[in-house]
Amino acid sequence: MAEEPPLNYFPDPPPFYKHFTAENLERLAVIKREEPVKKLDLDVHLRYLTPPPPPGDHESFHVFGEAAKSSGTNNFTQTMEFVSKTLGEQFVLSDWTYTQLYPPTDSTSTEANIDRQQYLNRFNRSILIEYVSLLGAVALNPTSEHKDRKLKHILTLVCNMHALINEYRPHQARETLIRIMEEQVRRKKAEVQGVRDMRGRVESVLGGLKAGEVEEAASAERVDRRAQRVWDAMDVGRETNVAGAPRSNIRMLADMVGDVNFSSGEPAAVHNITPRSPDIVAGYQEGIGLGATFLEYVWNGATASAIGEECIAVYRFIVEHYTDDHEIWLFGFSRGAFTVRSVAGMINNCGIIRRTLPQTDRLCYDIFRTYRSSLPIDAPQSEQSRRRRANAGVWQVKQPIRCMSVIDTVGALGIPRLNAGIGFDWAPFEFFDQHVSTVVQHVRHAPALHDRLWAFQPCLAFPSEKSPNTTVEQVWFPGVHYDLGRQAFRFVRQHPVNYIEAALGWLPNLLSRTILPNEVLADNVLRWILEGVRDINTHTPIIPNLDDEIARVSARIAAPAANSTGSGDVYGDVLEYAPAGRILGVVQKLSSAATSLLNHVFPRLGDNIQDLLGIRTIVGVLTATADRRIPGPAHVDPYKAGAVSVEDNARMEELNERQKPRYPSRTFETHELWKEVFA
Repeated sequence: MAEEPPLNYFPDPPPFYKHFTAENLERLAVIKREEPVKKLDLDVHLRYLTPPPPPGDHESFHVFGEAAKSSGTNNFTQTMEFVSKTLGEQFVLSDWTYTQLYPPTDSTSTEANIDRQQYLNRFNRSILIEYVSLLGAVALNPTSEHKDRKLKHILTLVCNMHALINEYRPHQARETLIRIMEEQVRRKKAEVQGVRDMRGRVESVLGGLKAGEVEEAASAERVDRRAQRVWDAMDVGRETNVAGAPRSNIRMLADMVGDVNFSSGEPAAVHNITPRSPDIVAGYQEGIGLGATFLEYVWNGATASAIGEECIAVYRFIVEHYTDDHEIWLFGFSRGAFTVRSVAGMINNCGIIRRTLPQTDRLCYDIFRTYRSSLPIDAPQSEQSRRRRANAGVWQVKQPIRCMSVIDTVGALGIPRLNAGIGFDWAPFEFFDQHVSTVVQHVRHAPALHDRLWAFQPCLAFPSEKSPNTTVEQVWFPGVHYDLGRQAFRFVRQHPVNYIEAALGWLPNLLSRTILPNEVLADNVLRWILEGVRDINTHTPIIPNLDDEIARVSARIAAPAANSTGSGDVYGDVLEYAPAGRILGVVQKLSSAATSLLNHVFPRLGDNIQDLLGIRTIVGVLTATADRRIPGPAHVDPYKAGAVSVEDNARMEELNERQKPRYPSRTFETHELWKEVFA
């Protein structure tokens, strides 16, 4: 069977590259020195070496199928003329013409070297101000003469913004190329380091043969080696950098293990941890949604649309470090918990491949695709899957995952996506079932008792009849989703990933509020996780001074710090926390009729402006609410009882600043009633 061609970052060169030989180049140079020659007069093999001449001022050519000329006008200007003509034919802003609001960059004046970021900031602020002003004017007088002037100005601002952003295309291509080359260099360095490590191990074994210590060393390594995998998910990280925001629970666990070395800006990158205990390999990944553009950041954070990349990255990290001397520990929150469980499913389906196999990256990708496949031949219990796991290229360990501890896994319906013509649907990333993979020894799951976000139903964990050796402990904890993960969040990042997003994503702090977690409830979950690590891991501690860490968390629960009880449940008022929420929340309540009139005058302008600001997608995902349901005889954390009441210290029964209950969910009360009636 022929080998597959190696994967490349770049496509194959065009077929005429073969004409660029030293002989042809020398022939062309000789011809040019002797006399000027037209391209068509050259030999057919030499024509490819000469670029075509630029079109004349009045010579026609085509751009994306549209006829164009280079006589004094550029393509963007021609496009604006077409827009103006179309508006006139539709009797909408018939006298609007495009006006460039920044100096032309192709001029020879000193103004040609402009600060694009400064102009993009100005345009962004002006659009917001003009839009709010337009709504106010229409609300007072729908026939006001100021209406058309505001609409024209907004359209001019958007078109100028579009034109300036297009000028960043070459810079974007350059930065993308730099990222690709850096990744190639990183992989080569990792390969070289792997060879060096192997050489050191071989030399060590050879030395042990001379001293007669091979058997003793192998036995000690098998007892003491432990591998830990730490995984975090959600949208707080170094890039959001919310002032005063706490570290997430998963990040706190990572810091207890060791020091996180942030080595890459890629959102799916697994960052190595320098552990404080010996013989531990540890990694940490930041939340989904980080490292993208502003709107991608909001969309990925709400829907985890790039979750496949994170699954592959975690599985690859395990492949790169795992041996049968290791145990795997997985931790995750939110969609990170979803991903951790997916990785366990990948291992259950295909096993853990050995890192010595060729084209490991391609294999990791195909293992993910096999796991997501709904074909019977790809099912874990199929004959093909059994043969695959028995392959010599796969580690022969039945339960390599010692413990999987996760917080509020979401995705019972799947990760929602936006499907044109349908709206939201959940098809691509739903779990096939909610039974735990057989490759896990211990599963501990902490779903959120008071969360009401309907779109993200919890994916619960139940033991599988096929794995009697797997223990599952599922305890419902008080609080909403972001409380349990200690997850602070704001829709507008204060530290974007590039200067383009800095211009587009910037808004005054007063226009975007921060959602803060209830740290008493977060500590309640963190203590339970740490106690599980202590009870399961009795031989080699993966967290130094674990009992001291548990004592510190318990002390914080008993005596909470000031202003540590968070925002409570904000799902009913989520618009107040969105970009310009304080303004648009009031405007939306007072001027819905004016917005409809605006859309009637200029179709979908109001909707499109909200899309530009990133509001409509967020509101569409985050507004539907419903109490969760606890199925069967589930375990609920006794947060109301005890000498130290978690409910009281977390101020759960108090009212918020809008004089509404801080936690309106009645899931616990409904579950108690259910037990009384059907016990």
